[in-house]
Amino acid sequence: MEREERLQVLLELVIEGEFSTQESLVEALKERGVAVTQSSVSRDIRDLGLRKRSGIYIAPAEMLAGPSGLDMWAFATSVVAAGDHMVVIRSRPATAQALASEIDAARWPGVAGTIAGDDTVFIAVTSAVACKEIARRIKYIAGLD
Repeated sequence: MEREERLQVLLELVIEGEFSTQESLVEALKERGVAVTQSSVSRDIRDLGLRKRSGIYIAPAEMLAGPSGLDMWAFATSVVAAGDHMVVIRSRPATAQALASEIDAARWPGVAGTIAGDDTVFIAVTSAVACKEIARRIKYIAGLD
């Protein structure tokens, strides 16, 4: 596997799960068929700009946000997980559709789709784990955590 592919798999793991050590990332990579050493993972973490928050590796906000490059997330006012398969974002008036479009375009793992009104976005997610992760990610990106 080439380095760029390994970096993509590592980034996906960090986005999808909660990893507190490099060793746990090495093991998760091996489970995905990526043979790697701890020293390579250390370099990859540095190169991707990963950091720790509350002891868990996270990706920089710009890697999580979406493709437009705009700070649409400043429009979000609250984020809540509603049950196991729905995340609800409240936003400023007339901005929900732009936020939903960002989420759809980003193609985050665990997102089945979005529905947007004027100031509310409903995100259908594939599992309870994804629901928690998507809500956490959006709170982080929007600066609401």
